[in-house]
Amino acid sequence: SFFDQTAVTTAIPSIASDLNAAGLITSWIGTSYLITNTNFQLLYGRFSDIFGRKQVFLFTLGCLLVGNFVSGFAQNPIMLFVFRGISGIGGGGINCLVMITFSDLLTTRQRGKYFGFVAVSTSLGNGVGPLIGGALSQKASWRWVFWISCPICVAAGVLVILFVPLKPVTSRFQDKLKIIDWYGFLFSTISTILLLVAISGGGQQWKWNSPTFIVLIVISGIYSILFIYCERWRAEIPMIQLT
Repeated sequence: SFFDQTAVTTAIPSIASDLNAAGLITSWIGTSYLITNTNFQLLYGRFSDIFGRKQVFLFTLGCLLVGNFVSGFAQNPIMLFVFRGISGIGGGGINCLVMITFSDLLTTRQRGKYFGFVAVSTSLGNGVGPLIGGALSQKASWRWVFWISCPICVAAGVLVILFVPLKPVTSRFQDKLKIIDWYGFLFSTISTILLLVAISGGGQQWKWNSPTFIVLIVISGIYSILFIYCERWRAEIPMIQLT
């Protein structure tokens, strides 16, 4: 997932040239991924409690696989942004569910060792991503920057199916949906989207002191306050426990 984030950055010039959308690609290919990545990370902890770690983990791998596979076939910027958003849903889930699953499976004494493996994997993905992404863009095609992670997702999914224990989760599906903090998710999503849109467009689509930027930041702040209120006083099972 970290390789996926960093490899794409070095491919942006090639993508922009091929799709004839330099301004849009530069601003939004990262933003579309970050919007879904950051918003859905809030949900995955609760989703995995309700539906099970293994099932949700496989769902996130599937999102990264599908999002990247179709992104490699993108013929226009909108198609690319939409499916990079789907990749972000998967990438955000993988990042947090690895840690959550390790915490379930390991004793306190073992966690330091395996969290060290996670740190090594993160550093490796961040380090080799730009190199491989740049090499693929120059020697083959920018589309391979997305496709290269697909077989890794398949292999990881097989390993999860075979080796990660399945903890049974009781109660009906409808009852599970009712206890999800949907209002908190809505408020956090709106707040994050407006904030990222404002920051991504600042200095390019609009000036930092322009009315557009100020309005986006103010509305984002209002929804942040609504999110905190919802988590503190309204949600039956909040996404973020504030008490």
